[in-house]
Amino acid sequence: MVSLQTVVIAGIHYLIHPQKLGTITAIINPDSILPVTLLATHEIFSPDLEGLLAGLDAVDDVFIPEFGSVLVEKAAENDRHADPSKLGINRDIFQLNSSDSLLQGFNDLPSGPYILHGPNLYQAWRLYEDEYDAFVFGVIPEDVNEPEQFRVLNALSTNGLHKSIPVPSRLYHRHPSPSKPLSGVRVSICDTASLEGVGTTLSSASWELLHPEPADESAHFVRRLMNLGAVIVGKTKAPPMGSGQEWVDVPAPWNPRADGYQRADDSSPGAVTAVAGYPWLQHALGQHALGEHVVGALANTAMPGGVYSLRLPLPTVPKPKDIQRPEGVEIISRELQSLHQVAQAVLGPRSPESERPQANRLLYLTDMSPELPIEQSKSFDKLISVLESALKVKVKHTSLAALWAAQPPNGFSDIPLGEFMKLAPFRSLCYREAQKYRQFQNKYRKTFHREAFVERNTRFRWDYGDKVTEGQNILDLSHIGVFRSWFHDTILNGNPTTLVVFPRGVSQPQYRRDKLEDPKVIEGLTYELLPILLDSPHLVLPFDQIPFESIISGRAEQLPVSASIIGGDSWTDLIRTVDGALKSAGWPRELSVGRLALPLADRSILDTTFGEAQAEL
Repeated sequence: MVSLQTVVIAGIHYLIHPQKLGTITAIINPDSILPVTLLATHEIFSPDLEGLLAGLDAVDDVFIPEFGSVLVEKAAENDRHADPSKLGINRDIFQLNSSDSLLQGFNDLPSGPYILHGPNLYQAWRLYEDEYDAFVFGVIPEDVNEPEQFRVLNALSTNGLHKSIPVPSRLYHRHPSPSKPLSGVRVSICDTASLEGVGTTLSSASWELLHPEPADESAHFVRRLMNLGAVIVGKTKAPPMGSGQEWVDVPAPWNPRADGYQRADDSSPGAVTAVAGYPWLQHALGQHALGEHVVGALANTAMPGGVYSLRLPLPTVPKPKDIQRPEGVEIISRELQSLHQVAQAVLGPRSPESERPQANRLLYLTDMSPELPIEQSKSFDKLISVLESALKVKVKHTSLAALWAAQPPNGFSDIPLGEFMKLAPFRSLCYREAQKYRQFQNKYRKTFHREAFVERNTRFRWDYGDKVTEGQNILDLSHIGVFRSWFHDTILNGNPTTLVVFPRGVSQPQYRRDKLEDPKVIEGLTYELLPILLDSPHLVLPFDQIPFESIISGRAEQLPVSASIIGGDSWTDLIRTVDGALKSAGWPRELSVGRLALPLADRSILDTTFGEAQAEL
C-alpha cells in the first residue's frame, strides 16, 4: 500500500492522492511538488485564460489561484502543443505525456487542480478540519476512477487537535447525467454502514477491540450512492453501540448550533453535526432503525442540529448488508430541493410517484405533542397555517387514542390504544438489541476474560431485553403490526389522503455538561418512535428558531424548532407538498451552517406570512 503524503499550498493543507494519473514530458526534480492546473489546449489558447482560471476558483473550493501559476497541457491527438512564448502567457506550461499507459482509463482527465510530484500527476484533495468532532475518520478511494475499496486517512489538523477530512475537487466530476445524477456530490455515511476497506467502531472501544478488521464489502445503499456518482468522504459518529446516550469511549460531536454547547442528541449525531456545521459537505447518510432511534425516544430533543431529515422505510430501500441491519435509510441535508433530488436519484424510477391526488386532510396529533412553551406553540400555529393555505384545508386536532377508539381495528374494539401499545414498542426494541449483541458480549467475554464496557442506558435495555421471552416478543410484534396496518389503512391511505403533523419534541436548552436522567422503561408511543413503527416516509422539518439566554455564552442564542411530518407511501408527495407550501409562503427552504439554522431576519417573514395565511382561510 502506497503511503499518503500531504502538502501545504498557500497555507491550505492538501492530500496528494497516491494514485498516479500520468506523467509530463519534461524532466524535473523528482522530489519537487508543484500545484498545477490541467487544461486542454483550446483552454490554454483561450482569449480569456485569466477569466477561465477565475471561474475555476469561483466554483471549486479545492482550487485556489496558486494552482494557476503552472499549467499542464492535455493535448488531443491532433492538437499542437501550446507555445507560451507566442501566447504571451507568463506561466510555465508542461505537456502531459499522451502515450503514457497510465492514462488508459483516464482518457479524458478533467481540467482542474492537480499536483505534480516530480514528473507524475496526482489529484489534489483538500483537507478540512473536523472541528466539531463529527467524523470517526475521513476516507479516500484506492482507485479514483472506480471507487470500490477505501482506506482511512489518519492525518490531523495543523494544531493536532482535529481529524482531517479529505474532499476532491468538484471539477474532477462530470455534470450530473441520467446515469450519474449525483456526480461529484459529497456524502458522508454513518459509522454503522459498512464501507469496503475500513472498519466500524460503533463509538465503542470494546467493539473496536473485538472487531478491528475492515469490511470486505460496502453496504448496498452505499454502493448505490457511489454508482450514482456520489463521493464518500468519511464515516460520521453514531451513538455508542448504535443507540447509547453517554459518550465515554469517544468524544461526543459538538453541536454547532446556538452556543456550541448543546447536546448533539439524535440517532445520527455525527451526520447531523457535519451537515449543520460544514459548508463543504452537502449531504449525509444517517442510520434509520427502531433500535438506533431509542436515543431520540429517550431524550426530549427537537432535532438540535437543525437540519432536514428524510427517513425512508424498507419497502423503498433495499436492505444493506450492515452491522446494524437498518430498516431503512435517513438522508440529511440543508436544502429541501436537493434532499428531494438525492432521494429521487437513489430510489430510482421505481420509487412511488405522485399518482394520487394532493393530500386533502391535515391532522395534528395532540398526544404526540408535548406541552409546548408559548413561543414554540406560536411557531407551530404559523406552520399549520402555511400548510392549511397550501392544501386549502383546515387542520383537525385529534389524538391517536381518539381515532383508535372511533375506528378500532377488527377484534380490538375493547382495548384502548394506550393499553394495546403500552410496552410493545420498548419491549420489542430491548429484545432485539439484546439478541443482536448477545454474540458480541459472549465473544468479548471469551476472548478477553472480562465484560465489555457498555454505557448504562444500553446496558439497561440489554438487561431488560434478556428478560423478555420469545413468546412475549412475538406478541409484541403482532401488536405493532396491527397498529401499523390500522394507521396506514385508516389514517394515511384512506380517502381522503392525509398528512400527519406533530412537534419533534420541545426546543429547550440541553447542555452537553448536564447529567442525563437515569435509564427507564418507556411506555406507549412517542413522537420519535411513531414514524419508525409505521415504516412511513418521515420528514423532519426545521422551520423556525426560538431565543434562549445561554448560561454558557451569556447572551441570547437561537434553538431550531422542528416538526415531524408523516405522509403515505409516496415520499415524493410528502416533500413536494411541504416544499411547495414553504415556497408559496416565502419561507426559507435552505438552512445555514453554524450558530443559526435560519437568519434572524427570517423571523419577520414567518410573522408576515402567518397573518396572510390566516386571512386566506
